[in-house]
Amino acid sequence: MSAGVLKLVIRNAEGLKNVETFGCSDPYVKVVVHGNKEVARTKFIDDTLNPYWNETHYLILTTLAEPLNLTIFDANLNKDKLLGNVVFECSTLNEKPIQDSM
Repeated sequence: MSAGVLKLVIRNAEGLKNVETFGCSDPYVKVVVHGNKEVARTKFIDDTLNPYWNETHYLILTTLAEPLNLTIFDANLNKDKLLGNVVFECSTLNEKPIQDSM
């Protein structure tokens, strides 16, 4: 049983920290829900601290009680580095089904 389908638009990020020794970070967003299940990922944008993805993802949510985690990583060959994280409480969709920004 599902709670519904969430249309998630990931537009951009600004002023990310640079974790690279040479050049800039190569950021991408990983979307995790239902504990630790990755349900979407953006492409990585090469060498920028102000990435613009403008990607739309459709997610099937089984409950609105669990949060949606959006984590920005710097893509690397060996191990990706954490740049930032935001948690969206899906329960707010009950009161306001259409939300434009975080």
